[in-house]
Amino acid sequence: MYYILDPTMSGGFIPVPLDPPVHPETQALLSLTPRQERRLFTFLDDRLTSLERDARKLSLGSLPDLLPRLQNLLELILQIPPVEPWGPTRVSYLLTLTGPLVAYLVSVPLSAPPSIPATPARSEISEISDVSDALASNASGPSWAEQPAGVLSVLTFLRLVERGWLAVLAGDAWVPPGMPVKVPFGASVGQTERIRLRSIALASRERLAAWARQWGDLGGAGLPGVAVVDRVVATGWESEVVTMWSALLEVLAEG
Repeated sequence: MYYILDPTMSGGFIPVPLDPPVHPETQALLSLTPRQERRLFTFLDDRLTSLERDARKLSLGSLPDLLPRLQNLLELILQIPPVEPWGPTRVSYLLTLTGPLVAYLVSVPLSAPPSIPATPARSEISEISDVSDALASNASGPSWAEQPAGVLSVLTFLRLVERGWLAVLAGDAWVPPGMPVKVPFGASVGQTERIRLRSIALASRERLAAWARQWGDLGGAGLPGVAVVDRVVATGWESEVVTMWSALLEVLAEG
C-alpha cells in the first residue's frame, strides 16, 4: 500500500495497492493548495521523524516491514510538483529520505523472525529440550534461500529511488507507481544539492557493498564484526550492488 495525492486538491491522500492497474486518468500534479501543502508536509515530517526514532530504538522491524514504509514516503515526495515554488522542497525532502536510506535497509533482518514458542506448562517440562532446539533454530536467522531474495528486494527498491532522482534532476513530475512525466518549467537542482547527493550516493554504495559481501563475491572486506559467507550466488546481483546508482552518478557528473 502507498498513497497518492488527492487529485481533487482537497488536501488528503488516496491509499493505493502496491501493484495497482494503471489508470490513464491519473495526472501529475503541478500545484498544491495551501491546505494540501500543509497536510502533505506535516505528514512527511511526521513519517520521517518516525523513521529516525525507530532507527535509534532499533525498532524498524524486518525488511518486509520497512520497504513499504520507505516506498510510501518515496512516492509521496516524488509527487510534490516539480515547478516553483515546490520544486526545491521536493529536492529537500528527497535528500532527507535518501541520506540514511541504505543505513536503514542494512540494519534490519531480511525476513521476519519466526515466532518464539510460549513458555511450556508444568506438564510440558519434559519437552524443554524441544523448546530449546526451537529457540536455537529461531536464532539462526533466515535460510540461505531467503537471503539473496532479500538482497534482490533491496536492489529493486534502490532502482526505484534512482529512477525517482533521475526524474527530479530532469525536472519531471511523477505519477505513481514509478512513472516520470515531462512537464514544462520543472525546477532545476542546485549545485550544492547535487554535490550532497553525489556524496550520499557514493557512501550508500560503499555501505551496501560491505553489507552484501556476506552473501556474494564482491571482494574486499565486509562490515566490522560481520562474517563473510564462503558462498557465491551466480545470479549477477553482485555487479548491481557495486554499480549501484551508476546512472544517477553519471547525470550528476555531467553537472
